Amino acid sequence: MVSAKWQMILVLMATTASTAFAVNPAPLYPTALKQNASYQMGLTEVQEADRGLTRTQSDPVALKPDLLGAQQRLDQARASLINQSLMVRQHLVTDLQNLDSLQDQLLGQQISLEISQLQAQASRARLKAGAATQLDLAKAENDLDSAQKDLDSTRKQLQDAQERFKKRYGKTPDASGDEKLSWTTAQLQTALKSHPRALRDQATLENADLQYQIKSSDLSPAIEVDQARIALENARKTQAETLSDLQEALEDALSQHQIAQNSVTAKDRSLQIALANLTTQKARFQKGLISRLQVLQAELEVQNAQTALGQARNTALKAGYGVLLAANFASWGDEK
Repeated sequence: MVSAKWQMILVLMATTASTAFAVNPAPLYPTALKQNASYQMGLTEVQEADRGLTRTQSDPVALKPDLLGAQQRLDQARASLINQSLMVRQHLVTDLQNLDSLQDQLLGQQISLEISQLQAQASRARLKAGAATQLDLAKAENDLDSAQKDLDSTRKQLQDAQERFKKRYGKTPDASGDEKLSWTTAQLQTALKSHPRALRDQATLENADLQYQIKSSDLSPAIEVDQARIALENARKTQAETLSDLQEALEDALSQHQIAQNSVTAKDRSLQIALANLTTQKARFQKGLISRLQVLQAELEVQNAQTALGQARNTALKAGYGVLLAANFASWGDEK
């Protein structure tokens, strides 16, 4: 049963959600999968379960419980593999976002350093003209020194992060393209039914139903039939509760994603305002109405707005992966 909250989210999302982000994990994703031990173990389990099902299906004396168990093992192994693939890709995206954040920080600090250099030059000139004190100059030079140290520190952090990234994935990140997450409500609901928790309870229910059928038809003692019936009822109740929990978790994830997307929209508006202000300041500078320092301050406002937008987009991307994990849905469609 779809709740009122879920229906409201669907109205906000329409039928499809699709978002592009500033990092591109796709080129390195195959490498990340190969290097992840948990994913490789899960892949082996899928292959073994698939072979086991084939053997059982071709066995002329295999019973219905054997076939049911073999199919359940394969379904659960596949669902677990999707979950592993999502976590691997999410971890890769986090590493890319860290590099992207450090690069944005570096750009902002480069502008701040240039501003500090101009302010220190102005302080020296004012001191010579008697319009500033030695204390004013000392403060300006201290700000310049701090700006240089901040820039050097971030440059070193970025270099170290790039080296760790290359060591982990075998190459530097591909800056081209971006991550695109998309889903429809129908896809999420379908995937939710194959969530590992849902499949686990579905298997319990199927086994309980099979046992009840067997006990009811083979002249078993009444007490055993009653026990099988109670087990079946309990399995049905557990499955319903699990599906309800999964549905609620998905609704919460979608709500968080919508909030994050709203933040992206707001940060983008702020960036457009900063860009418009920069255009105005450049025009005024060309007319000799303001100094280079004021233009740099406008450029810093743009860079800060771009950084804030990048952070909002990263948050939205994390929220998007929260939706995919809640539904156990690989939106790029390469996991079987």
